[in-house]
Amino acid sequence: MNQINPQLQKILDDFAQNSLPNGKNSNEYRNLIAAVTASPVLNERLNTAAEKGYLDKLAVNKNPNAGASYNAEETRISINLSQLKKLTKQKSLIFQLGHEIQHGFFYYEQGHKETENRVLAEIDKIAESDAKRKDYTKPLKDLQDAERNDEALAMIAGWNAVVSYEQKLQGKTKLSLQEIVGKGFGYERHFLDETALGNKKIIPTKGLKFNPDMTVSDSQKEILARTYYDQSPQKARLGPHGESDYRNSYATRVIGYIVRKHNEHDPKAELVIDMKGLGLDERLIERNGLNLGAENRRGVYYDKSNPKTPQYFDHTASGANRFEHVPITRPKAEDPFQAMMSRYQNVLDAYERNDRHAVRNSTEELIRGNPDVRQLWDGLHEAEAQNRRQYERENYLYSLDNMPEQAQKLHAQITDKFTAYIKEHHLPYSEYGIRNSIAALTAEAYAQKLPAIEGLVITKDNRLAVMHEDTAFLRVAEVNADKAMLTMPKESFQDMLQTEQNLQFEAEQREMERQMERSRSMVMSR
Repeated sequence: MNQINPQLQKILDDFAQNSLPNGKNSNEYRNLIAAVTASPVLNERLNTAAEKGYLDKLAVNKNPNAGASYNAEETRISINLSQLKKLTKQKSLIFQLGHEIQHGFFYYEQGHKETENRVLAEIDKIAESDAKRKDYTKPLKDLQDAERNDEALAMIAGWNAVVSYEQKLQGKTKLSLQEIVGKGFGYERHFLDETALGNKKIIPTKGLKFNPDMTVSDSQKEILARTYYDQSPQKARLGPHGESDYRNSYATRVIGYIVRKHNEHDPKAELVIDMKGLGLDERLIERNGLNLGAENRRGVYYDKSNPKTPQYFDHTASGANRFEHVPITRPKAEDPFQAMMSRYQNVLDAYERNDRHAVRNSTEELIRGNPDVRQLWDGLHEAEAQNRRQYERENYLYSLDNMPEQAQKLHAQITDKFTAYIKEHHLPYSEYGIRNSIAALTAEAYAQKLPAIEGLVITKDNRLAVMHEDTAFLRVAEVNADKAMLTMPKESFQDMLQTEQNLQFEAEQREMERQMERSRSMVMSR
């Protein structure tokens, strides 16, 4: 008998205690243990998953349209209790458990977790862009492709678990396809030619290659993706109504995320998805339970196949429209109070995320229906715009670009000298300290009328000095090094502008004196 390790045993026992009426004394528990130990491959995979933390819990799956499911975030497999009622369903249960635990390995070891994070980050980037038309097709397609591979590999894992079961049961490693299938277990049709199967003939589906021992290699995943993931809604029968396929079932969660992120940042921009190209159907997505964040919420989108006509997604994960398709012409009546509270919650959520763009957009949505508040909001917007213009004017006024040409020239020369000096002497200046010191020293050099910078030094008494020597004498400008390091550039640029005004005043005074002297000379000559 195959061994169940302590981690897996605890998971099985907790499931019995929490989910089965008679606990470990129930037939369901005995049948579950029998299935786990009947297939060596399944037993090994579940043991490994429990050890690595890919499986922490079993639960009851109440969805009548799914035999079992795996939740990666909660590391949980949910089982339909009908699969445990009779030992005759053991083979089907083995397939399901092998299928579902492969989702855990795919998520944590084969890159699916990283793919999901990358796709969500790409959606965020598109939503936060300034584009007026935002196309989310590519990230949606990337995730769709990953989920297609995930399901195909899970089908292969389920099949191989069944092969292992039959090898142990029949006591031999080489079995025929007929011996593997036996009376059937509900999933063999994805591996076999359905036309032949209808005529009671068992042959592989077109293109599928079995190994000599009748296992299937991961290299065959494209075949299983076509027979399983790509099957029509009528055959897949997923979702609350048993009418969805895998594309629309998986896309429901992602589209909800796309619409929420898009509307948080700029609901006026066009949201574009190639619905037809991706095989998606608005009706199926809404009937799967689309989460747009709150009841009665609606999101406008444009299908690439019909780019000029607006379409609408509606929130159907809860409320009066739960699991329903909401036609454009017949939306459910909106409860004004619920709508207001929903918009208010959006504002709180945006503040909690510290998302400035989302705060603005959600606040505008909140007040859009109230004219009095709208007027107040417009006034606040205008005041904010005036403050922003004033801030931009001051930023330019006290910036290097607005300094006199001579000051800019000195600043460039001091930058070269200072950075070379601190590098040569290995001085521990931060970028902040370097920037502040250069600006402060430039202001002093400009005030001292240095024509150029020929040398720079930090003296023993901690003075930062620059100098220029000409034929007449040595000109020096110096500042306290510690004080300069803490002086913001804006203050230094203000000093430069004040110096410029002083220089202009001095020049005007000299010109007035020359004019007066010339006038006196003219009077004396007469």
